[in-house]
Amino acid sequence: MKNTLLITTVGTSLLEKLGREKIKVKGALEANAFFDSNLYNNIEDYCSKNKTADAETTYTAECSDVTGVVNKLKSLLNYPIALPAEIASLSKLAPNKDNDKVVLLYSDTPEGVFCSVVLEQYIKNKIVSAVCRKKIAGLQSEDAKKFQSTGLPNLAEEMAGLINSNKAYRITLNVTGGYKGIIPYLTLMGLCGEDMRMVYLYEESDGIIEIPPLPFNLDFALWNDNRAFLQTLTMVKGIYKDKAQLPVSDKFKSLFEVAASGAITATGYFSLLQGLYSTAKEEKALSEFGRGYILAEMVRDVDKKKKLKAWINNSQNIWYGDNIPETVDHSRGHCQRLLELAAQIIKPIEAKSKVSFFTDDELVVLNLVLWFHDIGHSGREATKGFNDKTIEALLAGSDLPTGQEFIDISDFPTVNRDLHHILGFIEALRDQESKTFYRFKDKADEAIDGFLHTDYLKAAIYAYLYHRKTMLKIKNGVASSAYTFEPLNIEPTHK
Repeated sequence: MKNTLLITTVGTSLLEKLGREKIKVKGALEANAFFDSNLYNNIEDYCSKNKTADAETTYTAECSDVTGVVNKLKSLLNYPIALPAEIASLSKLAPNKDNDKVVLLYSDTPEGVFCSVVLEQYIKNKIVSAVCRKKIAGLQSEDAKKFQSTGLPNLAEEMAGLINSNKAYRITLNVTGGYKGIIPYLTLMGLCGEDMRMVYLYEESDGIIEIPPLPFNLDFALWNDNRAFLQTLTMVKGIYKDKAQLPVSDKFKSLFEVAASGAITATGYFSLLQGLYSTAKEEKALSEFGRGYILAEMVRDVDKKKKLKAWINNSQNIWYGDNIPETVDHSRGHCQRLLELAAQIIKPIEAKSKVSFFTDDELVVLNLVLWFHDIGHSGREATKGFNDKTIEALLAGSDLPTGQEFIDISDFPTVNRDLHHILGFIEALRDQESKTFYRFKDKADEAIDGFLHTDYLKAAIYAYLYHRKTMLKIKNGVASSAYTFEPLNIEPTHK
């Protein structure tokens, strides 16, 4: 059984109870045995006049105010109702004194420093031996903007570090103390953590409430869709001016900060999610591929994007039946890498130049070309005497020209490899006749059900027919010497 790491948020209930003459016990006010006006006033006066850094120097284990409050706490063993929230909850959780650990997350305030030092000394003596304090820079209640822009990301960074570096422990997140504003964020982090327990001490009662684990986790498919940029954005500088420009899904833009210089840094939330993703990947709990949307997201027209995504959803396995599996991968992984490469080229250029290089129709075709371009490795038949007339006949859905016929070459891997652009062209068009595999329809009024129009298919596979830089000429049905296409200087299609 794993030992426990108790991550406990620290509030100021210790000071509040120290300065309260009476406390509520079962609905009635009673004298507070923890009350000490001299200590309370001394501490409050110091905290109101000094900064966090000063308090870190002043409030040590040997400080008289610290030892005074610790001693008062020790005297409350028979009066637990007066204990601060952090101690009361930890005592109820009853950790193993020698084997478990406690981490105290405290605010960036003098009061936060004092309370955390007192709690550290008491817990070390009475509850568990291994205790440490972690200040969360920017976590305070006076500046809401700083709380959100600095405090919360730093809280996430610290949480990510604790979770990822303590995999040998079962983590219990105790949110009884601390600012109530951080509870939603900690709750989400707790839901994302594997085998993480979340608890708090309910109000003035002595009952520990446990937040049950729910079957929620990171959208791994969406993460994989964006992995080409999630893994590289922090190496980029000077291209993107703000988070809105970042070439990732809107859900992931908040995981990064863009400086005035254009430098990009990942937030603590990213570190936390990256840890979850890495663990799932190591455990083979997920596919390395996303949904295949990385380039489809660039399509601006909502209806066209929806139909393209529907086509992608239906086309995850179009490479099955590869005739030459002994060679390098020509299926889903290869397609994913090409989609990512295209996005990595196009998105930064468009962000920098503020020019759209492709219309929506061109983006749809580009997506289809990349998905289709190696399906020929699963093709079976070529035609004897393949030429321009063959292409025209296939595109028109007509019979083959006189003297031509389909020939099964699936038993000849080398020929299959050399002619896979032709095999794929034929495969896609012949399948289109039955409409059993690819989602395309001929009539515009049929497109409303989510099918792309056949014109997209024809444009994509026609481009696919010439997708290889070096291809064999076909003359009289025989593959002859290879020829190489010259590189083209391509300008944006529209500005």
